[in-house]
Amino acid sequence: MRKILFYLILLISGSAFGQKMTISGVVTDTNAQMPVHNALAMTIRVKDSVLIGFQRTDPHGKFSFTMPIDTVQVIVRHPDYDDFNSYFFGSQENNEFHIDPLVLPEKSTTLGEFVIYANKNPIYYRGDTLIYVADSFKVKEGAVVEDLLKKLPGIEVDENGQIKSQGKEIGHVLVYGDEFFGSDPTIATKNLAAEGVESVQIYEKDSEDGSDEKIQVLDLKLKEEAKKGYFGKASGGTDFTKFYEGEFLFNTYNPNQKIGVFGLGSNTPRSNFNQGDMFKFGMSEGGGWNESDDLNMEWNDFSNTTTNGIPQTWRAGFYLDQKLWKGGRVRLNYTYSDNLLKTNNQSRSQYFLTDTTYTTDQVSQDRSQYLKHQVGLKFTQQLDSLTKLEIEPKFTLNQTRQNSISETNFLSEAGDTSRTTSISNRSDAEGMDLNGTVRLIKDFNKKNRKLLLRYNLITTQNTSDGYLLSTDVNAETQVINQRYDQKKENRSSKMAHTAYINYVEPIAKLKQWKTEFDYEFTRNDNDQRKTTFNNLNGEYEEIDSLFSNRFETQRQQHRAGAFLIYENAKARISFGTRVRTISIDNRNLFTDTLIEQGQNNILPRVVLTYKFSNSNRLRIQYNTSSSLPSVDQLQPVQDNSNPNFVRIGNADLEPNYTHSVNANYNMWRGLSGFYVYAGTSYTYQKNAFSSSVTYDAFNRTISQAINVDRADYMYYWFGSGMPLPMKNTRLQVNANGNFTSSENFIQLQRNKSLNTGFGGDLELNYDGDSLFFSVGGGVDYNIPKNTLSSASNQPYSTYNIEAAIDWTLPARFYFRSDFSYNINSQRTAGYGVNFALWNATIERAFLKTGNLRVGIEGYDLLSQNVSAFRDVSDNVITDNITNIITRYFLLKVTLKFNNLHTKVEDEHMW
Repeated sequence: MRKILFYLILLISGSAFGQKMTISGVVTDTNAQMPVHNALAMTIRVKDSVLIGFQRTDPHGKFSFTMPIDTVQVIVRHPDYDDFNSYFFGSQENNEFHIDPLVLPEKSTTLGEFVIYANKNPIYYRGDTLIYVADSFKVKEGAVVEDLLKKLPGIEVDENGQIKSQGKEIGHVLVYGDEFFGSDPTIATKNLAAEGVESVQIYEKDSEDGSDEKIQVLDLKLKEEAKKGYFGKASGGTDFTKFYEGEFLFNTYNPNQKIGVFGLGSNTPRSNFNQGDMFKFGMSEGGGWNESDDLNMEWNDFSNTTTNGIPQTWRAGFYLDQKLWKGGRVRLNYTYSDNLLKTNNQSRSQYFLTDTTYTTDQVSQDRSQYLKHQVGLKFTQQLDSLTKLEIEPKFTLNQTRQNSISETNFLSEAGDTSRTTSISNRSDAEGMDLNGTVRLIKDFNKKNRKLLLRYNLITTQNTSDGYLLSTDVNAETQVINQRYDQKKENRSSKMAHTAYINYVEPIAKLKQWKTEFDYEFTRNDNDQRKTTFNNLNGEYEEIDSLFSNRFETQRQQHRAGAFLIYENAKARISFGTRVRTISIDNRNLFTDTLIEQGQNNILPRVVLTYKFSNSNRLRIQYNTSSSLPSVDQLQPVQDNSNPNFVRIGNADLEPNYTHSVNANYNMWRGLSGFYVYAGTSYTYQKNAFSSSVTYDAFNRTISQAINVDRADYMYYWFGSGMPLPMKNTRLQVNANGNFTSSENFIQLQRNKSLNTGFGGDLELNYDGDSLFFSVGGGVDYNIPKNTLSSASNQPYSTYNIEAAIDWTLPARFYFRSDFSYNINSQRTAGYGVNFALWNATIERAFLKTGNLRVGIEGYDLLSQNVSAFRDVSDNVITDNITNIITRYFLLKVTLKFNNLHTKVEDEHMW
């Protein structure tokens, strides 16, 4: 009966149901004489304060909105005038409104009687800070912050949770100005309830490491009731036969303390973690800054990542963030992980020499297990209002077990099998890493005066014991060409000290100028011992000197720099140079020889950033650097872990010298979400690292590291996103390309490799209240060229077509699906694999909060998924196919919980 009554009400009251209303106007100046171009017009639905439309006036001052009949507020704004603000009450009879002229009032210059209201406009600027009022953007029930961000004009969130604002990547996500369970932004965006957010603020801040790069920050301001509480998630899925996945997360927080625990286990593709996922759930203190072989600092997340094979992962840990006494804070975390990966691979490699051509077909199996314990600690003390001390030690224990078996057939140019090799490798390794950093960051009462002091200590100890068994057989005579039965012991240790000081001083008489000085001292000691034992009468006692060596390197660097900086509201330019002196001692303890090297470098740098406006900027940077060869490149010993491809170090390697130029342009319109970005990068390396490759009588490869005259690398990219006339519809376009030129030697002859590639993709998407849909495609085309062998100059391409849908259905059902079709063209016979990947999920929400979901997840419904790729390196073309997980179905249950107990809106009127 109530259903009948409901439909009668609709019939009687609402032939207006589904009808539209139009509001338009011509915006003019105060005297109603001149049209006002580029004024911002916004329409806001009164009943829930949701922004329904916004646009800029055209050169004639015109704007027009079409929307469902409702009561709305219209605001027209321009910086040279006061706001126009009016309400429109739409109905079936009164559904067209046109204001001509719509006169903007004169900007007030005097204060009379006034009333102060809170700024409830959906989007506005406060200085250089862009602010979105969260309640102005409607999201679905149970939405998290990530869902809210996807609704904000000018903000993009990709499938990994990475965020861009106006085309520029967000460097930090903060909650009330502070990190939320570590530095992984997805902890806040994927778990905090959207309804607890008061506003989203975006601004830029200076980098704390003294670099010229500005960091873009997204700061979530929470409502009072959301500033403390808890949230969590428990989920599990299984097909009751082979596949499973599950995770548990619980976090509790208040302004003074955050505690989190997590555990997960899976043998589905979710077992593969990329860098962004490595310390998911806030365990981000486990990574750290390590010193690379060129004595620069680089990030190491200690992760083992892959997209191939059959994985299995177990992971657990906890996180504590505790504010102590005044200005004191400590963060502690521990993570345990156990990753197992099994792979089956087949590949075909084509070798093109000046006088012959041959091919190898290889089949291999590999089983790798990585066990890891990680402890991270960060203590921060605000010594006074201007000085901060940070102490950050990190400790990691690793264990690795690997077993691999491969068989390779060598085929002549006529296609006849000439020889066959069988290789078995087994190794057990353990490692320990300790990375400690102390920082003192000091500001001064004098504006722009800054001081940074940093000391870093890195120590590592690694051991591995392995066994190599290989046989090389002549296919015609069955005579054994070569056989290895060896035990390999590898020991390495490293101790590195780095002290750094950076000081910035403003120039008193030139307010927009300042100077920057820095100095760095580095001492790096490495000891690497490789010992190979041959099997004699069942005992591994005889040392094989061809594959054994002990090598020590000692490096010491002094680097000092001075820069002049000019900065105003529009531009910032920094120019200057660093002077570096390095002394290197390479000692071969097997032969008792010492190679001493020294080098002095001048390393100029210029950085220009120009802001045409808050939403339009250009950055150009010229930089120089010099990199040292790694210990593996230097150590003069043969590595025969793969007897078909032997590597030899070169103790005479010299450092390279690199010039690089980078340019980036970003332009966006924050309200419409239109953006354009473009960039280019060119790198010239003098004395570049390369290789000299020779082939023996059995076509085995011997590669030694060498220096060559030069190498050149050029990349360019372009992207744009724009709204289309159809509401909630956007178009995104991306393009990229590259050109590389490098040298190496093949059979003692100089070979020049020229590689050109370009690609692009196009995506159209619709993002409505209950339906998201996207469709697109892309192409990558590669043209390799080598001067020694034209036969390897074979272009190849990859095409893909993609579509995705996320649909909120009636009765609290949810449907998600994505589809991609991949075409690998111009490949070796049997490796030009085209495949379709189709995934789908259907689930239903339960409980008043909608936070319990039960569903069925299907992966690779067509059972076609495969990993196939091509690599062209100098005179070798290699095509690979690796096994990966194919079709499976999971019954999955997910429960999310938080202290807000989000209430589901009434779905029915009876």
